[in-house]
Amino acid sequence: MCNYYSKLYYFVNLFITMISNNMRVYPYQKPPFTADAVILIDCWGPLATPIQEDKPNPVWSQKEWDQYMEKFMTNCHNTLQTYNFPVLFSASYRNGESPGYSIMKYNNGEKQSAEFSPLHHLDYRCKPLRILELDAEMKDIYKYVPPRGKIIVGGGTFGACVHYRPVGMVKLLREGFRVFTSTSICYKEPSHRPSKTPLPGDIHLQELLWDDIVWSRCSQNGNFYDNIYEGMMVHPDNALGRMSGKGIPMNQS
Repeated sequence: MCNYYSKLYYFVNLFITMISNNMRVYPYQKPPFTADAVILIDCWGPLATPIQEDKPNPVWSQKEWDQYMEKFMTNCHNTLQTYNFPVLFSASYRNGESPGYSIMKYNNGEKQSAEFSPLHHLDYRCKPLRILELDAEMKDIYKYVPPRGKIIVGGGTFGACVHYRPVGMVKLLREGFRVFTSTSICYKEPSHRPSKTPLPGDIHLQELLWDDIVWSRCSQNGNFYDNIYEGMMVHPDNALGRMSGKGIPMNQS
């Protein structure tokens, strides 16, 4: 009997060891989140936004902004490496303040340099087709994404251009596309003003909680993805008071 239990103990331990080793050698890895396209809005180079430091009580310095945008570029690129998408659509609208923007190239129909739109020129694991548009419209999206297609949207400024550009999040939702985003692929300000929290090149999670868009947790094929969110609807109110340059509530534009 004692010999029986000794053998049983041996095989039980052997089984546990095999299972344990198997888990270490073959850990479960979720497949990359897959979308039909990624749209990056106004992802100009870090030096594209001059800060007027001579204004009374500037919120942040030029150095703080440049460092924030450099971190954003790194965060955004690293995060996009974890997704699968066949098309990268860079909607980098014309910006005369960007040192990388060339009006001559624009007039000649030539591509802008990597200095103007750095993320567009980087390499991506999924090897997407890369499209750069300086005046992107919804018709450009339909050339590459089917109706009701899934689109990951990043860039900035969160709550403004990334929402309300002609191919922004709100416009895409109203067209019937499924829209996704992540805090690490969007930019807004170097610090979160309500909590006075410095931001490492991303946006504060609270931005999603009180946004004009209702954001929900995200799953795909039974897998939960903890840092990507799906836009479910646009709030009917204008509680945040976001107004266009013409004085029209942004959620009505």
